[in-house]
Amino acid sequence: MKNPIKTFFLKGIPIQIHWTVLLLIFWVLITQVISREPANTVLLTIGELLVVFVCVFMHEMGHALAASYYKISIRKIQLLPVGGLTYFSRQPANPRQETVISLAGPLVNICLAIITLPFLPAGTAFWKLSIIWGDWHPGNLFHFIYNINIALAIINLLPALPMDGGKIIKGVMGLFLSPYMAFRTTLIITRTFSLLLTFAGLFTGNLLLILFGSFLLFLSTIEKDNYIISFLLKDENVADVISHDFKQIDVQNSQEEILQIICSCNDRYFVLTDNENVVGILDKEIILFSFLTNRKAVALKNIVIPDITPIPLDNKLTDIWNQLPSKADVFLPVTSPNKKVLGVISRDNIISTLLNQAMTAHREPFALAFILPLLLSLFSIQQKPSVDTTGYYSHAMRILHDTPTLTWKYNPTPPLQGAILPYKRIVAFYGNLYSPNMGILGELPPEKMKAQLLSESQKWAAADPLFPVQPALHYIAVTAQQKPGKDKKYRLRMPASQIDSIIKIAHQINAIIFLDVQVGHSSLQEELVTLEKYLQLPDVHLGIDPEYSMKNNAIPCSEIGTFDAADINFACSYLQDLVLKYHLPPKILIVHRFTQSMVTNYRNIKICEQVQIVINMDGFGFPAKKKDSYKYFVAKEPVQYTGFKLFYKNDITPARQTIMQPDEILKLFPIPVYIQYQ
Repeated sequence: MKNPIKTFFLKGIPIQIHWTVLLLIFWVLITQVISREPANTVLLTIGELLVVFVCVFMHEMGHALAASYYKISIRKIQLLPVGGLTYFSRQPANPRQETVISLAGPLVNICLAIITLPFLPAGTAFWKLSIIWGDWHPGNLFHFIYNINIALAIINLLPALPMDGGKIIKGVMGLFLSPYMAFRTTLIITRTFSLLLTFAGLFTGNLLLILFGSFLLFLSTIEKDNYIISFLLKDENVADVISHDFKQIDVQNSQEEILQIICSCNDRYFVLTDNENVVGILDKEIILFSFLTNRKAVALKNIVIPDITPIPLDNKLTDIWNQLPSKADVFLPVTSPNKKVLGVISRDNIISTLLNQAMTAHREPFALAFILPLLLSLFSIQQKPSVDTTGYYSHAMRILHDTPTLTWKYNPTPPLQGAILPYKRIVAFYGNLYSPNMGILGELPPEKMKAQLLSESQKWAAADPLFPVQPALHYIAVTAQQKPGKDKKYRLRMPASQIDSIIKIAHQINAIIFLDVQVGHSSLQEELVTLEKYLQLPDVHLGIDPEYSMKNNAIPCSEIGTFDAADINFACSYLQDLVLKYHLPPKILIVHRFTQSMVTNYRNIKICEQVQIVINMDGFGFPAKKKDSYKYFVAKEPVQYTGFKLFYKNDITPARQTIMQPDEILKLFPIPVYIQYQ
């Protein structure tokens, strides 16, 4: 029972009791029973505990009402064995608000104590601290309530963070000093006070003072870390750190499709959707456990991680930081106004972003000294690395058969976070929905096509277990034509409805999408802009086909076209701009090639970290011919990654009635990371 118990709502505010409170009550009961206390003493002790928690609750309600006055909504109030916590939806806007909100809690306790004054036993010296602390009189309820509230007020008004007294000092100083100087001064006061308490305990032998002073010192360190985090996040929005590296599972997916999705990647968590609307977050371990222990179909909605709330894209990070799960890699879905999932956000990727910012730019002189130790400690303790460098090395070396050459060297720089390559192998079906002759994608009905793609993916996963398989649909969005058309460009752009259909089909099997462009007499400059609304999506990538780029104005299919390095660089630069503009993971650019002249000046192709370039050998024929084309036109002129195309029909020859199998292609050097079926 790790989660708090939700008890009731008050003015729309969830009131929660932490499970350790019940543990405390149980422990008190056990000690009373062991001591053989009479029943009335046991009941009185439990009653005293309840009175304490009611007073703590009233204290927290004081904070909540003051915050509500300033239009700060309350996420929840939680009662703990050592006190209470009020969770605000955002921090106070200025020092005055912080002072008033912090003062409200102790004022409630003081007011409650004043209310009990007429009911105190005669002769009670209520102004003497020694009497207040030393004269606990359980026989008098009002005296007990008086003492509890005075004690709560005094403890909370101690001049130390994170107590209310420390926050009041910070708020008052913030009226005259900069926020940083106000916090720094309060931090010095806190640590001085904590050390004084600790030393006083050491000199007097009072263990309680030693523990309390040490506890305040520890809490002040946490408060400092929280302040630095808030400082770093104050100008950042969710859109600045959103991650698009996630996988979706739809409630309509079959058990086989779900297993295919979760077993084809190393992800632990998945976004559950219902017709593209966010339902919740699923844990792979819980999915597998549910499948193994239930004979009947498992309702995925019933096994989502509890208390996961979608985050709007335009939220400030300071407003949502405390809503994030404490476990660093558990993410929250980021949604559009119509509840469609746009990405995910976690403490992991936020701290990764802050660490990068701290290394490159500092907005305050003290930043480097304070920020780097904090972020590095958070990053090393809570986070998994943003880039798995060990995994990168093993995958990169596997592609080179663990033997780099002068031509194909090992690149020690891992790709950006969210990159697909080289961590996965992409297995794609190629074609166009209008033409069954252009590839398997349009030749088969969608359901049969999806099943066959997943079947091919499983073959590759079994043949090379190091590489999880990422299914893909490679759709020809701009097709070359032998007729000029109205604008005499010898190309035809597919309607948006067709591209939308492909994206929908892809999402059903958690596949990514490639939009292929055959420019004809047009150009990449003219065509890519028409696809931008799709290319700005995190799971949509680009393919360009030099075969149909007719630089000499020949009719497409009458001869083989060509792209120069300048054309490829334009496509790469265009994708790079989209990645930076929309905060996307790296894009993949597929360049088809099966002759020497299809790509010219390959040495001038510029590699950038936002785009991963794959030169895809897409010639057909018997295996020896295909291997030679790969060797001389792809492997011999290295760019970054390589691909290999298989033709279900055109690779069939009288001498061989089957296409090349994974074990044959895995012997190529370098090993292709992109496999395309047509």
